[in-house]
Amino acid sequence: MFPQLERVYRSVKDRTAIVWVDLQGTASQARRIVRHNHLAFPVVIDTGFPGPVTKTWNIQAYPYWLLLDSRGRVIQARFKPQTIGQLRRLLAKAK
Repeated sequence: MFPQLERVYRSVKDRTAIVWVDLQGTASQARRIVRHNHLAFPVVIDTGFPGPVTKTWNIQAYPYWLLLDSRGRVIQARFKPQTIGQLRRLLAKAK
């Protein structure tokens, strides 16, 4: 999951935000995962369930993917990981 997301992030980071929302871990666990996988995209740790991020973006399950516009509004919500091709098609729709 992370390698595909990182590849897409690196190709779109100047015009689109990709954020990992961690619903289960701690900040130190997330930092270890980021370092181990050489991830550059931002991570948000949502505390409690439902936490403030879960409520704001209406996250209903894990893994849950959100495609947000430049104002932070949800454009697409998905319940399962996406392939690089699927991610690129979703990003193209968001333009």
